[in-house]
Amino acid sequence: MGVLENFKQIAAIPHCSFDAVKLKDFLINYAKSKGFEVLVDKAENILCKKGNPNICLQSHYDMVCVGDAPNINIIESDGFIKANNSTLGADNGIGIAIMMEAMNEFSDLECLFTANEEVGLIGANNLELKISSKHLLNLDSECVDRVIIGCAASLMMNVNIKLNYKNPSKKYLYEAHTKGYKGGHSGIDIIKNIPSAISDLALFLYKNDAELVSFSGGERTNSISVNAKAIFYSDTELKSSENIEITKLESKGEKVIQEDILSLIASYKHGVWSYSRDLNIVKTSVNLAIISQNNDELKLELFARSDNSADLDEVFYKTKAHFNNYEVKLLAKDEPWEPIPNDFTYAVLNSLQKYNPKASMSSIHAGLECGVLKTKQNELLCASIGPNILSPHSIYERCEISTIDIIKNTTFDLIKNYK
Repeated sequence: MGVLENFKQIAAIPHCSFDAVKLKDFLINYAKSKGFEVLVDKAENILCKKGNPNICLQSHYDMVCVGDAPNINIIESDGFIKANNSTLGADNGIGIAIMMEAMNEFSDLECLFTANEEVGLIGANNLELKISSKHLLNLDSECVDRVIIGCAASLMMNVNIKLNYKNPSKKYLYEAHTKGYKGGHSGIDIIKNIPSAISDLALFLYKNDAELVSFSGGERTNSISVNAKAIFYSDTELKSSENIEITKLESKGEKVIQEDILSLIASYKHGVWSYSRDLNIVKTSVNLAIISQNNDELKLELFARSDNSADLDEVFYKTKAHFNNYEVKLLAKDEPWEPIPNDFTYAVLNSLQKYNPKASMSSIHAGLECGVLKTKQNELLCASIGPNILSPHSIYERCEISTIDIIKNTTFDLIKNYK
């Protein structure tokens, strides 16, 4: 069928994180139809093996669903594929499509499809299957100019704030919600200083001396927030602006939150915390991802990344100090994949440079499953490549069609020639 046709077939099957069983079943049946032995573990990872493989190809089969997803209407325009008002799922659907094509072509191959990567690398962290190959090629990168040989670790935190209420002292009741925010990937896009809807709305309310009734916002832990909404009292006559829509409401005796939520959120550092000049990438960052309120409790979800484990510890304790009077809970932490070149990474680079001479080795400020898989099988030699995918985790996600064949050809050359 070809890689693009495979991808379109995948896109038609719903596969949001935690709801990808239909694609899981499709991949199992596809692998069996191509003569592969198939194993599935409790975390819903799928390991497929045929012949005597030297390389294991690996991709995750869940996607971030934003906008109308999982209903994906693919559009081809100006050399790109994109979706109409939804995430495209090229992250990591293109990798899956290349693996499907490889399974159709080769008799000696191993393929690992991991589950629920986009919500904390759950599948990789809970993998119970043994990879027999000594070399793993991950197809989850998003720049055709790079062979990724290292990645950041991540830290997920919740801040839980017990709420007390009081009568308002301000005159006017308003509802505010953000508009026009583009969002993006909280790792690779964090360097672009993309505004956070949550941070911006909190600062706006703080500037206007608001008394907060409710606050919610954000979409995914690994996406920069696009939507945020608040109901609040203020003595200031407020009007809508370019990025904040204001509606005046009729007060019905709403109580306001007694805790000083707005100053805590507005003063918390969302975005880049430090930069590595040696690697020319972000070193440490934090995404103020989601805020939700349920009766007497408000919860913040924070996602930090760093290429240094000690720096992540520092983020955690600085966050605890910032929210000193409230519970800060560590949910998950993984270790970075240290960027050390080896024979396999050089072979991947040489193969990629045949089709893209300007390619080079690099590390990435995002989580890749290679790092987790290496902790389970330390002998694995890993590298990651992928086509150009722009604005993943947002409705602006798009993939450059010409780069798909570059990655497919590189992958096929390695399967054929690397020993």
